[in-house]
Amino acid sequence: MIWLKIVARILRTLKEGATPAQIALGFVLGWAMGLIPGWPLQAWLLLLLLLVLQANIGIAFVGLALAAAVAWLFDPLLDALGAAVLQAGALQGLFTSLYNSPPWALTRFNNTVVMGASVAAVVTAFALFPAVVVGVKWYRTRLLERIAKWRVIGVLKQSRWLKWYFRLQELGLV
Repeated sequence: MIWLKIVARILRTLKEGATPAQIALGFVLGWAMGLIPGWPLQAWLLLLLLLVLQANIGIAFVGLALAAAVAWLFDPLLDALGAAVLQAGALQGLFTSLYNSPPWALTRFNNTVVMGASVAAVVTAFALFPAVVVGVKWYRTRLLERIAKWRVIGVLKQSRWLKWYFRLQELGLV
């Protein structure tokens, strides 16, 4: 039953309340936090941004969960990407000076997976944000109307059990 509540809250968020930009920002920040392993400094800064900006926190957890699953699958690619960035000759001096600075060492940028995930998070954020905004607008204008017309939805709305359940939910008993 808990999964149904989670899905219902996600659908309710997509349907009403937050703007598409707030939803997209929450998803992108959650995505970035989920890609970066081990919660280094940049993940905590992303969490702070999530709390300070008017981003949707519930959708951020969806982005975090999806990104954590994707990051686990693409870990070897993130490792290779991080190794390529860290071994770039032009950046060696910069990375050496950053590593010797205490705040920058907390980012664990010298870890190839963390560096690869950080780069991937930044790159994918630029593609994900507009895609999520367009997806939420599409869901609200086109898909929501189609779903409301489904016969199954009409039958469910007329169900006595479902009416009883929603009444209990209004009273705060469920």
